[in-house]
Amino acid sequence: MSEAVVALAVVPSDQLERVRNLGAIATIDTAEGEALAVDGLAFIQTVSRNLERARKELVDPLNKKVKDTNATFKAITEPIDAAEERVKTALLDWRRRERDRIAAEQERVRRENEERERAAADRLAKEAAAVVETTVDKAKAAGFTEEEADELAAMEAADVVAAAPAPLREVAPAPIANTTKATLGSSTTRPISPRAIACARLRPRSGRDGMSVIPKIRNCARCGGEHIHLPLYELPGEPIGDARFWCVCPTTGAPILVTIRDRKTKGPG
Repeated sequence: MSEAVVALAVVPSDQLERVRNLGAIATIDTAEGEALAVDGLAFIQTVSRNLERARKELVDPLNKKVKDTNATFKAITEPIDAAEERVKTALLDWRRRERDRIAAEQERVRRENEERERAAADRLAKEAAAVVETTVDKAKAAGFTEEEADELAAMEAADVVAAAPAPLREVAPAPIANTTKATLGSSTTRPISPRAIACARLRPRSGRDGMSVIPKIRNCARCGGEHIHLPLYELPGEPIGDARFWCVCPTTGAPILVTIRDRKTKGPG
């Protein structure tokens, strides 16, 4: 039975017609009109109560079903929601602490690199000065003029400077890369061109966020362990030796140079 049929059963059509007629009253001019209006108001309120009672008889079971369904699902979803929040909190906390650690390590590496460069520059300046002094003395002893001796000494010092090796620079760890989508963000690291890795022995694979990963590294140069599915980055500028790529040791946070050889090349990959 439809809701409309139930409503008509509760309030017959003649009662609805009377309600419509009462609703047409605009003004009351006599005492008899007032009495009719009072009686009509009571009639309208009775009809309204009957309809409301019928409506609740139909709606209450549905509301109870909705309430029971919500309670059933809430018992299931509450621990799921709590687990999601705990995981998010743990991830965000880890990334915050890791960012702080990496930032501190990057600052340390920067300071130490600058100190090494200053020390190397000081040593080179002293070596060049010593070469100048020695060359001038030898040139004068050999009969060169002072101007010629100075020119020869400058040339020798320039050779010393040109032949000096660049100071060793430690590579700072890269910032951690986000790999989680949705509310935690997604990685913005530039993926390696597929052409650059097409002939790799340990073929990098593309992760869900488009980042290239190297399947496995054995005997890590940093910690000696084995790592799998590490994000792989392309070295900026020129290669370092054979290495054109690098990744981060998850144990130490230090960078690892990666050489990818052709599948036909024998020997360690």
